[in-house]
Amino acid sequence: MPDHPVIDADGHVLEGPEFWLEHLPADVAARAFALEPADGSPGSVDRMHLGGLAVDLDIAIGDGCTPGGLGAGNATGRGFEDIHPGAFAPGPRLELMDEMGIDASVLYPSLLLMSQMFDDGVRAEIVDAYQRWIQDFCAADPVRLRWVTPVPRVDVDEAVEVVRRAAERGAAGAFVSAAPTPGNDRLLGSDEEDPILDALVAQELPLAVHVTDGWNSTFAMRRLLPNRLHWDVAAGPIDVMHGMLYVMTSGMLDRFPALRVAFLEGNVGWIPYWLHKIGQSYEHLSSRFPAPAQRPLDQFRARCWVSGETDEPSLPAVARELGPSRCLWATDFPHFEASWKPVEELTDRDDLDETTKRAMLCDGPAAFYGFDVSSLPTHA
Repeated sequence: MPDHPVIDADGHVLEGPEFWLEHLPADVAARAFALEPADGSPGSVDRMHLGGLAVDLDIAIGDGCTPGGLGAGNATGRGFEDIHPGAFAPGPRLELMDEMGIDASVLYPSLLLMSQMFDDGVRAEIVDAYQRWIQDFCAADPVRLRWVTPVPRVDVDEAVEVVRRAAERGAAGAFVSAAPTPGNDRLLGSDEEDPILDALVAQELPLAVHVTDGWNSTFAMRRLLPNRLHWDVAAGPIDVMHGMLYVMTSGMLDRFPALRVAFLEGNVGWIPYWLHKIGQSYEHLSSRFPAPAQRPLDQFRARCWVSGETDEPSLPAVARELGPSRCLWATDFPHFEASWKPVEELTDRDDLDETTKRAMLCDGPAAFYGFDVSSLPTHA
């Protein structure tokens, strides 16, 4: 094991049926969550109703929330009851972290990744209930378990209140969707949302732009990516590419020089090209869009972070281009893309030196979230 703390910069919990039924008023819970089994007709699939959003489950929920659960021979039709209990409960999660060699985990939701799409009448109560639930979850070991709040950007005043409550409850950060807001298509980085960023800076909370399920985002990706394979290949990177484009071209980083921003779960190989292309397009269109004082690549190196997959072949080149501490290591547990041996996936690579591995496993996550590394335990 490494001789320094290992920080999972983006792990997940799963909001199972008990969360919805036990943490929301009965009338809200009835509108917020329901499972509808397939009716047996050709092509019918199970459906989940979340906050007024109907989600067609083309995969079994338990297979999708088990590392490797959609690999050949591994998809067994698992239900909620078959998912590793570390997705729902802190005790089993801490035991699993010990087995994996993880000293601290920063936890994001799973179903509430889509909270920006929830109906106005239930969205605020669901997010508030999630904050209370995950706060209790992490209270089992507040040094090793940290949490990040979803911040739906639909209603700016509501979002500011979400940030305020999250800070009071001890959140380590906040995340948003890169998708345009439902109803008015407002883009991330719009100065109309500056009060949200003001609140984050005032509370010293970093901001993550996290992928959502592309089949339910307002990018309407399902029309372009009609199956799960298409979604897995393209939706995450496209989601994060849009988010990075909006952040880097909106003046948001200039308006909020103290704000730390990360782009999560969209892979990394495309990033040098994307930052170069943004800078190049500013040059080509400079009569209409004056370039910022600092190049997009330099802005990123100074203010931004990114996470990808530990087995990406382009990871060493991206780390050299951006700086290794700008590349966050993350497990994505318990989702199907995750691994049961995530630390080894990185530490066993022979194309990364030990300084780079430490930067990804420890220094980068600590810098983004503002953790004091000396306060963290270590399995060394």
